[in-house]
Amino acid sequence: MNTENFQVPNIFGEYGLVNNEAFYFYLNNHIPNVYDFEGATFDKNILKAIEDKFSKNNEYARYEYIREGYYSNQKNIRENYLFVLRQGCLFRCSLSHDAIVYHDGNSEKLEELLEIINAHIVETPKDKFYMVVRDQSRFELKAFKTQTNQLDLKQLYNSDFEDIHIEINSFLEANRSGLVILHGKQGTGKTSYIRHLIQTNSKQVIYMNAEIVSHFSDPDFIIFLFKQRDSIIVIEDCEELLMARIGSSKVNAGLINILNMSDGLLGDALNLKFICTFNAPLKDIDKALLRKGRLVARYEFKDLSTEKANAIIQEQKLNIPLQTKPITLAELFNFQKQNFEQTKMGIGF
Repeated sequence: MNTENFQVPNIFGEYGLVNNEAFYFYLNNHIPNVYDFEGATFDKNILKAIEDKFSKNNEYARYEYIREGYYSNQKNIRENYLFVLRQGCLFRCSLSHDAIVYHDGNSEKLEELLEIINAHIVETPKDKFYMVVRDQSRFELKAFKTQTNQLDLKQLYNSDFEDIHIEINSFLEANRSGLVILHGKQGTGKTSYIRHLIQTNSKQVIYMNAEIVSHFSDPDFIIFLFKQRDSIIVIEDCEELLMARIGSSKVNAGLINILNMSDGLLGDALNLKFICTFNAPLKDIDKALLRKGRLVARYEFKDLSTEKANAIIQEQKLNIPLQTKPITLAELFNFQKQNFEQTKMGIGF
């Protein structure tokens, strides 16, 4: 295949990104098998290694393109490379992102190509907190850093929280799927607790918004979820997602998807652990979520008891008056702006 005569068909998708599956079908007239190196990072020598291996017999063509990343600044522009090999092989590589091999299952060049790819993967530290984003027709994980929270759970939460925390921790480490519901008014420490779980738990944590959850039943998304098996899925502020269906003619697809994936056969296959948070009263939540066996744990975050609040004030030497009634964590550490800045809690509630 001569690179000078090689013509790329007009099959660009959104953002100018080539639709790889359609491109492969155009070249080979059949649906491809796929090897996906999602999340891998490669050294730049991989490009030269492929050229050296396959260019001698004129067995490949290379097409390079650049597209913008998720932000408009120059730092996020990402190079992508397409290598078209004979014997029904198509290889797409983004050095800092991932790689995919599309093949016919019988390619003589496939093993040689996989050997080169594996030899040039750069080991990088694995992040623990991700957000699901949609890139053209594909779902991907984007890594994020969370604030460091050194929480003393016994000190900062009411006395009934310790037992539920032990139960939640045990569930997150177990080989099973299920649902944890955390609710309560704003400022009572739900987000701080989730940060604590991210930092202290060994599992990968994935943040999803309600719009993403509506895709759970899509075949492409189920394949994507299989790659995230045994992860912790966090869905914050999901009042509408979990709202009761009684008296409504509208099907809540997101709720049905959570029910299917936190229990049943699909739940057994994926072992996903859902943590859903909301501020609405529990009475508004669909009763199907509360069924025994499906719901692993539920906790309502309330104002700190007066005794707890005053203990924190004294132990941390906060320059605020002792309290005479229950108070939220947010109110306690924002009681006076200058005192909040002097404390070293760093809690985002």
